[in-house]
Amino acid sequence: FRVPLDHTKDVAGLERLAAAGRLRADEVIAVTGKTEGWPPGETSRVDADQAIRRFLLDHGSRSAEQIDQIPMVFTTGGIGILTPHVVVYTRSYTELVTHGAPRLAMGVARSALIRPEWMTSTRFSEVNADAVRAAAVDAGIEPSAIEYVVGKAYYPTREDFANARAAGHA
Repeated sequence: FRVPLDHTKDVAGLERLAAAGRLRADEVIAVTGKTEGWPPGETSRVDADQAIRRFLLDHGSRSAEQIDQIPMVFTTGGIGILTPHVVVYTRSYTELVTHGAPRLAMGVARSALIRPEWMTSTRFSEVNADAVRAAAVDAGIEPSAIEYVVGKAYYPTREDFANARAAGHA
């Protein structure tokens, strides 16, 4: 579902979809979006993330811990021709399709928390590859069938790097 945002904490579109029976909170597996905001210190991505997680908690049966594991990736700068919006990805289980026609399978996974010392090693790529393989399992497909991966990561701060060096890491 593509849902326009009137402001960064706007869940009115999600509310309408839920009220109409089209969106079931427990079927949401990921969210991407474009928020307003550009200047340093803006909080639109965090605001949207928190509002959507609150919506899912209020409208579904999953725990806060389960909802916290749902990947949500937002970028800012939704001004001008880029309308602020979210895309909500849902998964509902149906009978297996066996006719071989193209179809979408979506899997969700999170990597291990990226350590600053991994940024200069192959470990960074290895933990991401592990997450992609886990997402393939979640989607019910072979990793070789993957055609597109969306990833978003926390980037360690200067302090994180300093702490890693102080602990003896390159």
